[in-house]
Amino acid sequence: MLFNVKINMKLRQTIPSAGEIISRLELKLLMKSIIGHRAKIRIKYLIEGGAWSDCFLSVMMVTEKGIIFNDDANNEITSLKFLDQITQLVIDQPFDGYISNLAYIVS
Repeated sequence: MLFNVKINMKLRQTIPSAGEIISRLELKLLMKSIIGHRAKIRIKYLIEGGAWSDCFLSVMMVTEKGIIFNDDANNEITSLKFLDQITQLVIDQPFDGYISNLAYIVS
């Protein structure tokens, strides 16, 4: 029984708990605001039917439907063609009323 508790505690630490709900428009505005303020905010995202991104990513550009990220840790550029692929989002630092390390559900 004690073993199961340790496993559950470990999972909670690695996978953020889902909390607040934001719209796709709010997601797009948040990404544009991060770029506009040149904030050093990085994000992690969960794709529908997939897994969380491997690490926190810097936002480079927001297009009409998609987004381009910079993976600072691996020196790679990653892109999503459609913002609606993102189902949850986490930021690494508080920004513009958003709380860090809280998974925002994108609807």
